[in-house]
Amino acid sequence: MTAPQTIPAPRDGTYVLRGASLITMDERLGDFTGDILVAGGKIKDAAPRIDGGDAEVVAAADYLILPGLVDSHRHTWQSPIRHTGLDWDLPRMFVELFKRFGPNFRPEDVYAATLFGRLAALDAGVTTLLDWAHIQNSPAHADEAIRALREAGGRTIYAHGQPGIEPERWMKESTLPHPADIRRLRERTLSDDDALVTLAMAARGPEFTTIETTEHDLKLARELGLRITIHIGLGANGPKYRGVERMHQRKLLGPDVTFVHCCNCSDHEFHLMAETGTTACVSAQIASTCGGFGLPATGKLLSHGVRPGLSIDSEMSASGDLFSEMRAALNMERALTLNDLQSRPRAVSMTARDVLGLATVAGAHTVGLENRIGSISPGKSADLILIPRHALNLAPMGDPAAALVLGGHAGNVEAVIVEGRPVKWNGRMLDCDPRRTIALLERSREYLYAKAREYDRAAAS
Repeated sequence: MTAPQTIPAPRDGTYVLRGASLITMDERLGDFTGDILVAGGKIKDAAPRIDGGDAEVVAAADYLILPGLVDSHRHTWQSPIRHTGLDWDLPRMFVELFKRFGPNFRPEDVYAATLFGRLAALDAGVTTLLDWAHIQNSPAHADEAIRALREAGGRTIYAHGQPGIEPERWMKESTLPHPADIRRLRERTLSDDDALVTLAMAARGPEFTTIETTEHDLKLARELGLRITIHIGLGANGPKYRGVERMHQRKLLGPDVTFVHCCNCSDHEFHLMAETGTTACVSAQIASTCGGFGLPATGKLLSHGVRPGLSIDSEMSASGDLFSEMRAALNMERALTLNDLQSRPRAVSMTARDVLGLATVAGAHTVGLENRIGSISPGKSADLILIPRHALNLAPMGDPAAALVLGGHAGNVEAVIVEGRPVKWNGRMLDCDPRRTIALLERSREYLYAKAREYDRAAAS
């Protein structure tokens, strides 16, 4: 196999990526071999041949270029317990997160976890991520998370949630309002919606608060001009609380709301979401491995006209790359469709290209950025990833989209560009020190596990 040519990263803000195989995810443009003109952080043109004048030329004939991937819901603060929760069911997960670990997070632990989690996602081609941060134990915790996200350099929606303590008070028919510090963040820290790091509200919603509290929280978010993301249809809480239906009765649904998971929502609730333009995202990996979640609702959402984004959720029991998540969503939906022996088999409607769309254009719509990201379209931000065309795991690439979904992995991501600026090139992250980031995470992990052992001893006594 011939390795792709090592090419220098663009030095200037205006350049042409020349001769690449483009998967644009733009229905008007389609896929073709050609060029992308980048200037001022935006895609100025994408065509079979572009005369860029004096613009720098980057030889990209050995590469696939596609839009940066979009993760519409991830808890980066849980990075210190990465890959340790495979056998946790939903009840134990709440104990681990909000009793053993969450109360012991210091601001510096949130910084280390968030920096590592965002850089790892960026390294895997996730240019846009909604960081669902329900670890607001103090204003300093929020400030350190935002510092980490800005340092990482990706496009991130910081979704401000509740503290990671006292789950009985904050997450069981709670009457506590959303932490008021979100107003400070909106007015003083994250007031610019055109910045790389922006603000949203991670609201608890009607499966964790009273409906009156949910109404209060959404009113606050809308007063502040913030999008809202809510866990819904999670395990037995879905049919118990009928959260989507009750929110609709209060006229709380709308295009500024994203429902996460939706595993056990009813068909009527899916219809209400479609009717009101409410968006959704699914987490197929964690839903398929964590007992009590419920099955991924991907197909049900699609059948009602709601095109969901994809979400890793938590790396405590899921891989952190969207290639794995795309495969999980595709495989779970096809398994459910093709093996329903209680009724006539349904036609399989989800293709590999469809699921690639969930990770790009649909994800962009889910987080409210469809006019800015999600496809290689003139006028949109130059958020791009480059993948070698001649990788062994992708050959012979008769269908590039299918090759990426069925065979791709994070290691294939050779370069990542965010708003026109390379943040990874020739397989190496730029402007960051991975060893420092890992050392910070390991130090934080040691501290948090020591505190968790103290909790265990106290609980046993």
